[in-house]
Amino acid sequence: MTKHIFVTGGVASSLGKGLTAASLGRLLKQRGLRVVIQKLDPYINVDPGTMNPFEHGEVFVTDDGGETDLDLGHYERFIDENLTRDSNATTGSIYSSVIAAERHGEYLGRTVQVIPHITDEIQRRIRMLAGDDVDVLITEVGGTVGDIEHRPTSHRLMTLWSPAGIMNLIFLTEWRALNERVARATTPVRIGLIGKYVSLVDAYLSVVEALNHAAIHHGADVDIDWIQAEDVEGLLGENRLRDLDGIVIPGGFGERGVEGKIAAAGFARENE
Repeated sequence: MTKHIFVTGGVASSLGKGLTAASLGRLLKQRGLRVVIQKLDPYINVDPGTMNPFEHGEVFVTDDGGETDLDLGHYERFIDENLTRDSNATTGSIYSSVIAAERHGEYLGRTVQVIPHITDEIQRRIRMLAGDDVDVLITEVGGTVGDIEHRPTSHRLMTLWSPAGIMNLIFLTEWRALNERVARATTPVRIGLIGKYVSLVDAYLSVVEALNHAAIHHGADVDIDWIQAEDVEGLLGENRLRDLDGIVIPGGFGERGVEGKIAAAGFARENE
């Protein structure tokens, strides 16, 4: 029977709930347990796919094409499991499902209300990831979830860092070895990351993590040079790109910055 762990952070965002959930998942998996993680987000957007990267950061795309919160990237990297679109539920997607069910007559004409219909759908989204092949399901309740929590942030953090909350889970041999590899990765490598949203690092979080992981594997210490795509043509004239060991050009929406990306790709090809 699947056991459930809920990670909350009071009414504040950016406390590190995602990394806490991912770390717990890794520790439990190293104990031989089968772990799945999901994220519940409070915003009314159906998914982050159309949200501004400057506001929300990157959209993490799962193997089944789900456009999800960037924390799912942390989850996958830590527990080494491919998640699905079902691992991310938003307030918008919950309400959308309930409204669609009402339109299809599934409530048989009854009055549709937050309780029980919305709360039932939230519970259904959580339970659908549980099953015989999952030992532990970790659910992160993300973002600003409202005054109903009565500001338990301090209590949550105190409990997390207490011996009872974390010392019984220590199983870190593999992570200590990784930490030693990180310390030995000292060969400098300078990579230019050329994009439209470089003023917000989280917009390219998975790209940065991939570069860091690859650098550690090869014993390198990567230095990322954040370059605005619209500035590339001027930088080519200054020969600034010649100082780079490599160039990464992530995707982006719209026409802005496209010419700079094309010019950077041409420079990389022509100069090997």
